[in-house]
Amino acid sequence: MSKFGIVIPHNDAKNIGGISVETLKSGSDVLFILFGAIMVLAMHAGFAFLELGTVRKKIKSIL
Repeated sequence: MSKFGIVIPHNDAKNIGGISVETLKSGSDVLFILFGAIMVLAMHAGFAFLELGTVRKKIKSIL
């Protein structure tokens, strides 16, 4: 309690703003994995478009 009679909640190392540190760590891990998966899929799509741009339809007949 402060000298003015106001109760100030104490934020210890295990509880920040009402959310535990373990919850924040696991949430950030999930976010990182999802972001990595999205980046890998975007790279696959980009490479596919790169390959599509290098291939042209040719009118020549093989025979």
